[in-house]
Amino acid sequence: MMTKSIYDVLNTVDLYIRITESIYSKNNPFWDEIVDVQKRVISVLSDKDLNAIILKEIVDSSDEVYLNMHSVVLNKKQRLLEFINLHTIKIDEDIFLDVFERKESILNNEYRTQLKKTTAIRQEYESFDKAFESATYSMSENEHRLLGAKKAQEQKILKPNFILQTNILDELYSRNRKFIHENIRYIKSYHIDLLGYLDDLISVCFIRKVKINSNNEPDDLILNGSILPNSNVFHNMYAVLADDVFEQIERNSFVNIFQGHHSKTKLKIRKGNVQNAYFILYNLSEYLVKDNSKNWLEHVIYHIEWTEEWSLENILVKIRKKRKGASEEIKEKLAQLIYIDPQEFK
Repeated sequence: MMTKSIYDVLNTVDLYIRITESIYSKNNPFWDEIVDVQKRVISVLSDKDLNAIILKEIVDSSDEVYLNMHSVVLNKKQRLLEFINLHTIKIDEDIFLDVFERKESILNNEYRTQLKKTTAIRQEYESFDKAFESATYSMSENEHRLLGAKKAQEQKILKPNFILQTNILDELYSRNRKFIHENIRYIKSYHIDLLGYLDDLISVCFIRKVKINSNNEPDDLILNGSILPNSNVFHNMYAVLADDVFEQIERNSFVNIFQGHHSKTKLKIRKGNVQNAYFILYNLSEYLVKDNSKNWLEHVIYHIEWTEEWSLENILVKIRKKRKGASEEIKEKLAQLIYIDPQEFK
């Protein structure tokens, strides 16, 4: 996934902390999940054009969005620093080595299983040659000729499978070598690199002096520090999928609700789209700072006109349990707008 915004960077920091947290818990991640996140981190750290994109994004932002972005970056830096200190993570530490070796072991076991299978077929195939050679001096010419014909017939039957199994073995060998060559780079830690990146971001990009309007009501925007303070995300949501899931609603009302502002208007879910709504709410809440995600989710839930008797607790349970029943079309559309954990598609 190409990083295009400061929000992509901040989401990558969150993902990196989560995937690393799983290393220290019983919920070990799959190697492919680690590789996916590592690629995102490396992309952030190596993209020479990204700083210019982020700088322009910050310069063009309103004071409100600027303050929100600055707050989130500081929050992410602090969270990352605390995580590094908690687990005493060192620079370039091979933190994902155990998961890499487990994956390598699985691939090697597959190769060894195939090797046994291929060896057995090869031995059976070659046994006809050995039998034919050993009988050369103990048979008449006619008997030897008949044995040769039988050998050729048996080997003809075995040969296609012998070739197939040999090819499979060769492919597994090449796959295993390729896996090591392409994946060994993803075992190292980039936590300290990311911390330095955020430090540079703060010192270079956040230099504006903002006048704070004391007349602003603090309760109007409930998500100070949210990872999604930029309403463009929600404007894009409105254009791409709002009409599929919700009944007609004015754009500003839609954006205000998802942005965390109070609104007299409520969202109405189209018939048959409740699970699509659950999927959207869950994955957007995953984008938020943990301290804010619960408040944000409750805020949006209260701004939806549910057609049945409901309670907050009941809706939260349904979001957790039924969100994956969303349509593939809605999943794909939302994935075009924000990063979604691949596990959500399974």
